[in-house]
Amino acid sequence: MIQTLIKKFFFCFFVFALFFGALLHDLIGWRGIDIASDILLLTAYLLLLISSKTHRISWGIVITLLIFLFYLAYSFLIAYYNTQNAITIDFVMQIRPYLAFFIVSQIACDFSASQKQLLKRLCFGIWIFFIPLSMFGLINPSSFAHGI
Repeated sequence: MIQTLIKKFFFCFFVFALFFGALLHDLIGWRGIDIASDILLLTAYLLLLISSKTHRISWGIVITLLIFLFYLAYSFLIAYYNTQNAITIDFVMQIRPYLAFFIVSQIACDFSASQKQLLKRLCFGIWIFFIPLSMFGLINPSSFAHGI
């Protein structure tokens, strides 16, 4: 029951992240989409862990969390090279990609054939929509390459 709900959520999350995270990130100017996506993923994963007796936390995520927690403790207790606020922000920025990767790999959702077809059509529609916008100079295509 919960696994089908998580699969539906993950597909909706994927479409949400495609629109707001990949396409409209710079256009709408909302920089909080990354944090909102992380919170949604973490919530779904915690619901999966709480509701499922067979789902376990992998050793990879435990070891990664322990390394990051050691780094955080070392920064707070031993190395006085920065403020506590800066150390905390750096810790969160460094751990977020790892947590997202581990959560997605632990959820292990796969898309159905109809969902894959819908994603293909959606991506093609987005491509058709953005071609005229970039041709007329309404958007700058190089703004999508900032992460490369």
